[in-house]
Amino acid sequence: NQSSTLDIANPIGADDYSTPVSSSFLLVTEMMIMSGEAMGKFKHIAESSINNSNESSLNSTPQLENGLDLPYRTQARPDFAARYQEVNTLDSLKDRGYCHAWYARRFFAPVRVMSEMKPHYGLGLDCYVQWSSPIRRFSDLQVHAAVKRFLRREEINRLMRNGEAIPDGISDMDLGCAVPKSVHESKDDNGNITKYLIEENTGRKHPSLDINYKRG
Repeated sequence: NQSSTLDIANPIGADDYSTPVSSSFLLVTEMMIMSGEAMGKFKHIAESSINNSNESSLNSTPQLENGLDLPYRTQARPDFAARYQEVNTLDSLKDRGYCHAWYARRFFAPVRVMSEMKPHYGLGLDCYVQWSSPIRRFSDLQVHAAVKRFLRREEINRLMRNGEAIPDGISDMDLGCAVPKSVHESKDDNGNITKYLIEENTGRKHPSLDINYKRG
């Protein structure tokens, strides 16, 4: 809950103008922000790992194109130099608590949502993706779906590299692209499948699943 953690009987250091916030609330907030940064970095770590794996593999089996599209929330650094008069006013409010905090907000640029990883000045992070609240935000649910499709496509590629059959229960919707077909007649002496049929257009067949970066 957001009840105050200050001792009501002895409110030393209490701020009459601040909203009471519990330590548990702050902990949850920081954990959500940290998870957003981790997801933003996960994209590049995962894609780099997959690329290195494909380059080191001697297997010539065709692979599904696999990438992870994420809606990065970015915020540019304020241009304080161009607003020096307002900066002087901001400096004069340093000891005024909420007044200083709310006045500082006017310097912040609007948040933009884009596919390119860029810093978020307000949060002080190199990257940030909202995804920790899929129940109340549809965009967070889209990120969950994108990550699941990314992981499923990589698992399908692993099965094909190992010559294993692709499960019948996998659908185009699960992958966001056409499911490769196992040619069971192409098994080698060890029982491994050596041929798979992949549609030439391996792009996403369900554009409605793609995240819209034009908003925000």
